[in-house]
Amino acid sequence: MFGKDKTEKIRKIESFEKVTLKISGMRHTSEYEAVMWGDKAELSEYSEIYSQNKAARKLERRAVFAPEIFISLMNGCGFASWDGFSGNNSRVLDGYMFTLTATVNGGGRIYAHGSNKSPNGYSEFVEGMNRLLDEYRAEEYDEPYQDVNAKVIDRWIEEGWVWGQPISHEEYQKVKRGVWNVGLTPTKYVPHRWFGELSGKKLLGLASGGGQQIPVFAALGAECTVLDYSERQIQSEIDVAKREGYEVETVRADMTKPLPFEDETFDMIFHPVSNSYIKEVEPVWRECFRVLKPGGVLIAGLDNGINFLFDGADERYVVNSLPFDPIINSEHMRQLKECDGGIQFSHTLEEQIGGQLKAGFCLTDLYEDTNGEGRLHDMNIPSFIATRAVKEEKR
Repeated sequence: MFGKDKTEKIRKIESFEKVTLKISGMRHTSEYEAVMWGDKAELSEYSEIYSQNKAARKLERRAVFAPEIFISLMNGCGFASWDGFSGNNSRVLDGYMFTLTATVNGGGRIYAHGSNKSPNGYSEFVEGMNRLLDEYRAEEYDEPYQDVNAKVIDRWIEEGWVWGQPISHEEYQKVKRGVWNVGLTPTKYVPHRWFGELSGKKLLGLASGGGQQIPVFAALGAECTVLDYSERQIQSEIDVAKREGYEVETVRADMTKPLPFEDETFDMIFHPVSNSYIKEVEPVWRECFRVLKPGGVLIAGLDNGINFLFDGADERYVVNSLPFDPIINSEHMRQLKECDGGIQFSHTLEEQIGGQLKAGFCLTDLYEDTNGEGRLHDMNIPSFIATRAVKEEKR
């Protein structure tokens, strides 16, 4: 296989987008994956594990470094010359097989595979990747970032976090009298017209625990379910429902996993700003589309990424490149640890709004909002977006 111009074979690696090398043996399978993230290269090593007759990848090591280092390794091992290599040896039964695929030089393709035979420089390339994984190993927590965030939010609630304070009995009674508002973002309330008639509707509060919004919807007659990964947020929902005498279904679950509901279960999903605490948002939009009934509404609060450009409360100097990803960028992790910010991620509008559209939603309305405090707020610079999207009726 050849580069973008199939009449000209790739001779030297100038840049790369993704390189994958899978090595399979009789007893073990490992995979190396190198990708570009902004101005950094990320190299990961995975092992293949089996559970209940299914294979799954387990991350073993991850490193982040300047892409020039990886490009130098590839060129030093004659990587470009491997394209089209096929080294099969059927007489060796207990050995290894490898498959290599790469996208380089702005779209050029390199492919090679073999069984107990490999191209010149192959062993040096594998040894070089192992050295990089040791030398530039990325700082990680010993537990999944979702678990870290759940514990951080539980602690914030104990310290009086504004998004963890349930509504009072007096506020609940006002809702019963028709006086109510709910927020997705820091300063603006969601227009009532976005909800329509809520009485009898099945509503999911996605990452919406805390006893702030769900009690309002319950008071307005909705049948409410709330999914959250914070134990304290879930407990607040239970406490308010018990105090006010209504029923609510609570589910402690991680929204990065498939939602534990049947297809077409809900009429509405209310999803306040929270997906900045997860790495991938598009799978969440697909799951929202799946569990909504035709004609169902998704109301979501989104971070537009601008807050992640700054390090420090003064919001005066842009110091971070995007994407903001502490899993692959140790400087981003340092900043979050310093401010006790949990583990957060920036997302593009392509992921946030484009992801909803790709999932099948039709966007019907949106508005922008600020942080509610700080220099960006004082300058009226929006940092959040609220969207209303519909899963259209089947024709």
